[in-house]
Amino acid sequence: MIQLASTNLLVMDAQGRKQSFDADQLRRDLRQAFRTVGVTEDWLAEHIALTVEERIRSANDEQHCPMASTAVDKLVCTVLGAAGYNDVASEFSRIRDIDPLSHYRENMQPCSPERISALLRRSFPLADAQLQAISSQCADILRQHAFSLVSDRFICELAIHVIHRGPTQAADAASQGPAAVLADSAAWRARVSPATGAFMDSAALRPLPLSTIFPRVRVAVDIASACAAQDGAWLSELSLLSTARPLCSAALELLAIMRGELQAQLPNCADAPSHAIFTGCKSFLESAFSTSKRRDRLVLAQDLQELLQAALVRKAPFPLLLTVR
Repeated sequence: MIQLASTNLLVMDAQGRKQSFDADQLRRDLRQAFRTVGVTEDWLAEHIALTVEERIRSANDEQHCPMASTAVDKLVCTVLGAAGYNDVASEFSRIRDIDPLSHYRENMQPCSPERISALLRRSFPLADAQLQAISSQCADILRQHAFSLVSDRFICELAIHVIHRGPTQAADAASQGPAAVLADSAAWRARVSPATGAFMDSAALRPLPLSTIFPRVRVAVDIASACAAQDGAWLSELSLLSTARPLCSAALELLAIMRGELQAQLPNCADAPSHAIFTGCKSFLESAFSTSKRRDRLVLAQDLQELLQAALVRKAPFPLLLTVR
């Protein structure tokens, strides 16, 4: 079996044991919750799931102790509510059998700027500049209205209001409804080079929707489609790696264009994470090189992983997450 190294996301179970996070189950539950309330846009479930995955990875990188699995579910509910989908949050809570409000401290405490910032950092997947701006706005509002003691829930509800109505939103976002998209695929296609456009046309490279709520710059990369577009040429290890290099360059070009648009429309979110997601890569390699010797398959997997790290993560002029599925 070909193994491609990709960060194994860890969470803590109720007994305090580390376990792998089941991202696929989260996607299924989110899709079910959205569809139950009549929302059929699958990109919303994917956007929320990826946002939560990125938050878990950040916690894995920054802390010795992973997030608790219950905290992950509550984070999903918070993100859904902040995005304007309280009905989806309620349905998701029913599916996962959780109380989405149980993590809020209802007792009143002093509303210092430090407390507000720490609470919002725990509760929302905000970019650093966005966190600073929203925390400052919340503190100003509370000070203007002479609040001295407030609950966690009140602060989070105030932050949701600021997220939707404050200057961290795009100018026309309020009129577009919850979780609007800044630009569609056709708009991105018109701005890329011919080489990158060819990868997009073959479905090898796809920009994921850039949402106005918790925006993240993401592209999905399908190396199988890129190889299939090579005029029926026989797939060898060399041709695979030769195809992957320009595909990585195309992904970086598209990510840079999307980040530029995010900077223009939502400056406070410009430092939000970027993410390249290689979909179906593991199963494709298993199928395409099933007749190769096990040792050769392992070497190929290692070579491809090193190429992706060098041509994407280390070459990107901005922080970039890499996921291989």
